[in-house]
Amino acid sequence: MTGQNKETEITRSSLELLYEISRELVNALDLSAVLQHVVLLSMRNIGAISGTIIVVDDGGQAIESIIVTGEQIHERTTSRLRVTLERGLAGWVARHKQAVIISNTNNDERWLQRHYDDQKNSEPKSALSVPLLVRERLIGVITLVHPTPGFFTTDHQSLMQAIADQAGISVLNARL
Repeated sequence: MTGQNKETEITRSSLELLYEISRELVNALDLSAVLQHVVLLSMRNIGAISGTIIVVDDGGQAIESIIVTGEQIHERTTSRLRVTLERGLAGWVARHKQAVIISNTNNDERWLQRHYDDQKNSEPKSALSVPLLVRERLIGVITLVHPTPGFFTTDHQSLMQAIADQAGISVLNARL
């Protein structure tokens, strides 16, 4: 496959993912279902081993969240993720309303090791975290983790920001 054909295939795959997420979310009113769809579809299409979404209220406090590790969905995780929102990567993204790629989680102070990461907590990973924004209003933060350091690229970041932008409206509607 030539470089241009590969790039076209990646673009097509990204557009298909955005369409699938949009289609799934358009009528979703259950916040938990919305969060599950966004994380699972994003993880599957990007190849992440885990993902989280933290939904915040207008004061920036965590009100709902979900953690997915592999195919296992962990609900009622909001109290566990409050620390992440206060001192971790998701908190940094929420405060700055900016996406972040961490190439090596062992070398970034914003990364908090958590017991639900996986069995190999001390091994370096890569992380990508993006804000869910609706008209500059922070709705939440989505974070994906891949087992290979340096895995995430700016293309992954752009795709995840597009997903987060779409999901933000659905999350806000479901939250209301």
